[in-house]
Amino acid sequence: MILFCHALADTPLKFFGFCQLASLIAGSEPTRSWPDEVVDIVRRTASAPDATPAFTLHYIVNPIGHTDLNFRSSDRKARARYAAIYRNGAAEITKIMERLQETIRNDGAPSILIVIGDHGPFLSRTVRANEDPTFVVQDQHGILAAVLVNETGCTTKQLQHYTSTFATPERILAGVMRCLARDPARIDKAMKFEEAYAFENYLYE
Repeated sequence: MILFCHALADTPLKFFGFCQLASLIAGSEPTRSWPDEVVDIVRRTASAPDATPAFTLHYIVNPIGHTDLNFRSSDRKARARYAAIYRNGAAEITKIMERLQETIRNDGAPSILIVIGDHGPFLSRTVRANEDPTFVVQDQHGILAAVLVNETGCTTKQLQHYTSTFATPERILAGVMRCLARDPARIDKAMKFEEAYAFENYLYE
């Protein structure tokens, strides 16, 4: 709970005292940033004496967030302001990813580091889906995804087994599981993907 509150920006959850109350119950908030905590968790996991393969999933809210609730898609100045925020956030997240790559590579164990966005920036808040469906779908559902470290025997083709046309977080992670599985056919039988839209109709890369 405290980690969740620490990741929040100045939102009503903080203003209404929710996080202050949580801190009284669970103790003081972490003195380090959440990205620092993530790096430390990855380092401890990688250096654990147990040789069992480990999977960790970390959600880093900042430094890039989507537009706020009162954002207007037609406001050019608002778009320009958000573009500046996005560029600055991208520079910060690059530093975080570089630290994670260095942490994993220093361990020496075969590892895969995948970075995936959860959704788009919501520049289309005031655009109706029937007015510009491509913009809305790409903006609200489009993500950036990258395999930054791959020191395993999984080839790019194997990791992209379920993403020949388009990628989603589920399809990417399923490709990893299929590659690492002793019986890939069992993974094929178990996998069923349900997307909100026919994303192959809205490709942007």
